[in-house]
Amino acid sequence: YLEDSPKLVSQILAALSNRDSAALITPAHTLKSSSANLGAKRLSAMALDMEKCGKAGDIQGPTQGAKHLIFEFEQVKTALNALLSEPDGN
Repeated sequence: YLEDSPKLVSQILAALSNRDSAALITPAHTLKSSSANLGAKRLSAMALDMEKCGKAGDIQGPTQGAKHLIFEFEQVKTALNALLSEPDGN
C-alpha cells in the first residue's frame, strides 16, 4: 500500500490537471479498494466519489476535492507508518 498508493494519488492528480475524467477512473477505483482493505474509510469514500465523477465525465467536483484527498492520504500514510514502527512489529 505504501509503495503503490502514492503512484495512484499522482495518477489521480495528473488526470485532474489534464482535465481527463476517463484517466481518473482506474486510479481512483484502485485507491478506493486498497484503502477500504486497510480500513481507511474516509479516503476510500473520497476515491469512490472521484471514480463516480470520472465515470460521469465530471472533472470539476474531483478537482475541488483534490486537496482533501491529499490531506487524507497523508493522514492514512502517517497512521500506517506509525503502526508499522510499533515495537511489537504490528
